[in-house]
Amino acid sequence: MLLAILAAAPWAYGCIRWWVIPWFTGALLVTSGLWLVGLVLRMRRTTAHWGFCCATFYLLAHGWLLVANAGYRYDRAQLQFVEVKPLLAAWLPGAIDTAMALPMMLRITGLLGVAWMAADAARHAQWRRNLFWTGVVGSTLLIVYGFCQRVSPVPLLFWEQKDLEHNLFATYYYHGNASAFMNLLLPFAFGAAVYGFHQKQRPILRAFGVAALFLNVAAAVAIASKAGQIVTALLLVALVLAYRRELLPSAENKRTARRPTFWLTTTLVVLLCVGGLAFTSDTAQRRWQEVPRLLEPDHNARLLAYRACLRMLPDAGLWGIGADNFRVAFPHYTYGLPEEIMGLWEYAHEDYLQTVIEWGWIGAAGWGFLFFGACWRGWRGLRARAATAPLSLEEVILPRSALLALGGVALHATVDYPLQIGSIELYIMVFAGLLWHQPDRARQRTDETASPSQRSVSNPILQKLR
Repeated sequence: MLLAILAAAPWAYGCIRWWVIPWFTGALLVTSGLWLVGLVLRMRRTTAHWGFCCATFYLLAHGWLLVANAGYRYDRAQLQFVEVKPLLAAWLPGAIDTAMALPMMLRITGLLGVAWMAADAARHAQWRRNLFWTGVVGSTLLIVYGFCQRVSPVPLLFWEQKDLEHNLFATYYYHGNASAFMNLLLPFAFGAAVYGFHQKQRPILRAFGVAALFLNVAAAVAIASKAGQIVTALLLVALVLAYRRELLPSAENKRTARRPTFWLTTTLVVLLCVGGLAFTSDTAQRRWQEVPRLLEPDHNARLLAYRACLRMLPDAGLWGIGADNFRVAFPHYTYGLPEEIMGLWEYAHEDYLQTVIEWGWIGAAGWGFLFFGACWRGWRGLRARAATAPLSLEEVILPRSALLALGGVALHATVDYPLQIGSIELYIMVFAGLLWHQPDRARQRTDETASPSQRSVSNPILQKLR
C-alpha cells in the first residue's frame, strides 16, 4: 500500500492542491494505522533506530502541544489575530492559529508514520527492490507526461486551464517544485543505468536505465529552474564519484568490463553535454539573464522575504508559532519593506528559515536530527559495511540513491520550498526511514540466499523442536 501511495502521489498534482491534501493525509494515516495494528497483533518490535524513534516522538509531542494550546485565532475577514483562552495553560507554548496548524499536524503525523513503516520494511530485500524501481519508473513516466504536455497544442490539464502558468511542468504548477522532484529521483535513474550495464543477461534493463537517466537530465533543461539546474549538475558529479568503482573497474576486470564501461562513459559524456544545453536554451538563458537584477537587495522578492523572516525569528522563539502558521503571520512583518514583498506568501522560499519560524529552535533541531541524522547514519553505514567485505552493486544502489537524493533536496531547500510539497515530503520521509534502518549484512545475505525451509530452520525455537 505504501508503494502505491508513492507511485500515485506525484500524479495527484504533487499533493499540493487544496482538495487533494485531505485525501493524501487520510491515505497516510490509514496506511500508518494499519501497519501499527499489524505490529501490535504480531507482537513484534520495530527495527527502527532508537534515535529515530526518539526524534519522531518528540516532534509529534511538540507539534500537537502547539495545536492543543493555541492562544489565538486568525480572523481572515479582519486580517487580525483574536486572543482565545488556551486549552492547557497560558505559560505553555501554543500555535497562533489552530485552524491551520491542525490539518498540517495530521499530515505530519501520517508522514512520520510512513517513515516508521519504511524503517521497518527496509529489512525485506524484495521491498527495497520494489522501492527502487517504483521511484525510477514513476519519475520516468512523469517526465514523459511533462514532455508530451510541452509539445501538445492543447494543455493536458485542460480542466484547470484557468489556473495554468507558464512554468507548469507535468503535474507541478511551479517549475522549482518539478525540478526538486526530478532531482530527488535522479540518483535512482543514475543507479538504474549503472545497474543495467552490469546485468549482461538483461539488455532491457540497460536500455531502460539509460533512457530514464537521459530523460531526467533532459527534464532539467526543459524545466529551466536555476536552482534545480545547479543541483542537477552537482548531483551528476557526486553520482560519478559515488559509482567510480563501478564506472572504472579494477585492473583484473578491465578486459571483461571494457565494453560496458566504454558505452557507459560515452553515455555519461552525452548526458553532461545535454545538461550543458540548459544554459543555452531560450527559457534557461532568459532565466539566467535575470541573475544580475536578482542580486539587487531591493528588487529581489526572495531576499526581501528573508529579511521579513529574520524579523519573525525573535517572536517565534524556542517553540515556534505552529505548523503551517507562516502564511498568516508573514504579512504582519513586511511593513517598511519595498512593494515587491507585498501580498500573501504561503512559503518563505527558504525551508530552513520557515522551519525555525514554525517549530522554533527546539523543534527545528528535532527535524534537523531526523533529516541530517539519516544522511549521517546512511553514509557511516555504507562505509562500515564496505570495510568488512566488498558489497555488491545491488546492496549499495538503494542506500546510495537515497543518501544523494536527500543531499540534493537539502541544497534545493536553501532557496526554495521543496520540503513543503506533499509528494516530495513523502519520498523524503521514506528515504530517511530507509537510511535510519541499516540491516545486519550477514543476516541480510542469509535471508536472501536461503530457501524458505532453511529460513524456518534458522529459527532457534524450530531447531530445538527438530
